[in-house]
Amino acid sequence: MDKLIHVALSSLRQAEISQRVVAANLANAETVGYRADNARSFSSVYLNQGQDSLDPRVFATTGEQTINTESGGVSMTGRDLDVAVNGDGYLLVEAADGKSVLSRRGDLRVSAAGVLENGSGQPLVGDAGRIQIPPNRAISIGSDGTVRVTPIDAPDDQPPVVVGRLGLVGTPAAGVKRRADGNIEAADGNTPAFDPSIGVIAGSLEKSNVNSVEVLTGMVELSRMYEAQTKLLKIATTLDESSASLMRIPE
Repeated sequence: MDKLIHVALSSLRQAEISQRVVAANLANAETVGYRADNARSFSSVYLNQGQDSLDPRVFATTGEQTINTESGGVSMTGRDLDVAVNGDGYLLVEAADGKSVLSRRGDLRVSAAGVLENGSGQPLVGDAGRIQIPPNRAISIGSDGTVRVTPIDAPDDQPPVVVGRLGLVGTPAAGVKRRADGNIEAADGNTPAFDPSIGVIAGSLEKSNVNSVEVLTGMVELSRMYEAQTKLLKIATTLDESSASLMRIPE
């Protein structure tokens, strides 16, 4: 009887993990440049497999979490500080712990401190660290990621001044993974070197690659699986109580 309970409980736990992944994808369906997490595959593990045992325990488990690296659709905005990474690459941004992480989010802005950051408030990492933007009357970003500004007090005939270059890197050879804080980094934990072949599309934004229809369908399937495992637990409880009643000695 306990085998049925073990299977149902382990399946419930894996279903909950998958539901969290699906919920996170759905919550970021409209987030600029978001890369969805792939649904985890289910499999079975025999606890006593290979041992001299007639009473193996079977547990449900899920595969390693991976990220969908397909690009989302690109839409033209015409805004000077909007960029979409052109091709298979990433922007380097600074995480809360100070480490450089990977991002496809290109809705850039200038903070109150004059630092170029993305829409979630993460500073962009350039070829010389954070990109500081001085007071200006015009700003532009070239296809190679070069950031230029026209100083606010510059003469009309003065050309724009280069203040930095976006940190653009290719997809790491080791692949990518999701950190606990939701950011993306190289699977080996190292920060990739700048790649001059990676460029951006100015005045554009990449949409999230989350497929809302697939996510909603997956959520329904996981809900049904969760209900099925809950029913198994109830059946196991009923059978256990019935077995116990048969073993009672009549008074």
